[in-house]
Amino acid sequence: MPVLLHLIKGNHPRFIPYEIMGEELEVLALWLERHRNSSGFTFHARSNTAFQNMLQPKGSHTIVAAVKDTHNGQFAGVGIISKKKVFINGSIRQIAYVSELFIQEKYRNKSVFGLLFRILFHYTKDCTGYLSTVMEDNNHLFELLLQKRRGMIQYRDLGKLKTMVITPQAINVPAPTKGIKTMMATVSDLDALLHFRAQQAGRHTFLPFYTKEDITNSSGILRDLCTEDILLAKRGHEIVGCVAIWDQSYIKTWVPDNYPFWLNLVRPALNLFLKIKGSPTLPKAGEPVSYLILSMLTIREDDINIFRALLQRIKERTAAPGTKGQLLVLMMHQKNPLLSGIDFTHYTIKSRLIFAANGEDISVDHGIPYVELGAL
Repeated sequence: MPVLLHLIKGNHPRFIPYEIMGEELEVLALWLERHRNSSGFTFHARSNTAFQNMLQPKGSHTIVAAVKDTHNGQFAGVGIISKKKVFINGSIRQIAYVSELFIQEKYRNKSVFGLLFRILFHYTKDCTGYLSTVMEDNNHLFELLLQKRRGMIQYRDLGKLKTMVITPQAINVPAPTKGIKTMMATVSDLDALLHFRAQQAGRHTFLPFYTKEDITNSSGILRDLCTEDILLAKRGHEIVGCVAIWDQSYIKTWVPDNYPFWLNLVRPALNLFLKIKGSPTLPKAGEPVSYLILSMLTIREDDINIFRALLQRIKERTAAPGTKGQLLVLMMHQKNPLLSGIDFTHYTIKSRLIFAANGEDISVDHGIPYVELGAL
């Protein structure tokens, strides 16, 4: 566990910054499980394998930063910094995604917060900017990150993200427009698929940049996503849309910490109804959710008819008899015109997207923000 002493001022500091590595990652994972304090509807990722494996989809290079209190040896705060390549204004840039930012309540002062961000600066000099998401009800963290501080990065609010939880059987879309065919991707489609995504990159800021190797590799940033998990929409022989059904259950599951009061009341009756319909049910708080992430969503000119054709194909694949009965989860920015295609029953979790440039005057306002939920 490397100690980053050069980031500290003074000879006998109380708080020490570290980069967490190796076996210490598992210790940190257990500590995070014990110290979560939840209200409203919150959830967290639980690792189903080595914690290091769960970090792979976050980015090409991931650093787990922590600050310890030398008075008692406890973690005071932690954060995960992931570098990833994305499209900004149609060009490929490297950004740092900051996630799992957590500071114990008794340590929520400028010292711990400042040290975590010194670690961030130390490792991200080659990044264009910093991206993060904050749950909508986490006002303390949201306001803290947006405050202007001398020597700190200046985040700004890019709007709301909507994470939609969908039962496959609930998908109800009009008949697709004639001429649009949907199918499972093959390796021979990958070059054309990546070219199509690059063509559409100007429409969506932060659209992830993937290579053929990312898709065909069994580990890395698309770990456990196979070519056959990608669905294509075509007009003739031309790709006009794509979406991937990503099963991450081998490396992690999402666990609800709590539900809103009203949902706790109706959950038993709702689950009975869902069970009769053959749909996935909501687990108790603290139990894992069985889900699939809809990722890599790219639609030519955000054509709603192409999106609906893919939704119908997703339903056919995930709601068929003999499937696992998993929920579908899809994240979209509030400005995404494809939101109008989710006009059937679903549950929405809201969060906010924030971004800070790293000393570079770069505009991120030309496209609709895109965040890959499977990489959070």
